[in-house]
Amino acid sequence: MTAVAQPRTATAVGTAGWLALGAVVAAAIDLGLVQLAIALGADAGFPPFQPAAWLSFTIGGLLLAHLGWRIVRRRARRPGRVLARLVPVLVVASLVPNAILLLAPVIPGTGVVAVLALMAMHLVVAGVAVAVSQRIAPVPHG
Repeated sequence: MTAVAQPRTATAVGTAGWLALGAVVAAAIDLGLVQLAIALGADAGFPPFQPAAWLSFTIGGLLLAHLGWRIVRRRARRPGRVLARLVPVLVVASLVPNAILLLAPVIPGTGVVAVLALMAMHLVVAGVAVAVSQRIAPVPHG
């Protein structure tokens, strides 16, 4: 069996810089989604719309996604193939609690617009995480 050479990863400083940039980009887009949802009638007091809540989930989600990317990249024989399947499954799984919240609104201020905004925020974090992780630790496609 021949080992397949992985593309080079970013340095620690480069990794931190790309993750910080990703966090800023994702946070800016998520802020826009929160503001749009409120403008469309969502409750501004909806707890997930408070900055401490969505910022922690945005940054935490980005960091956890990147950690998972690095683990798959290091351990999978064909990481591109694994990630091509794993990322969509995890994104859909991340939307399940939001769908449940829509069906059983246990958080004050829950509404369709608010939940759709939360779902869009998950997609933003996933998209930014994939873009940043591919830049930091490239994975060959397929």
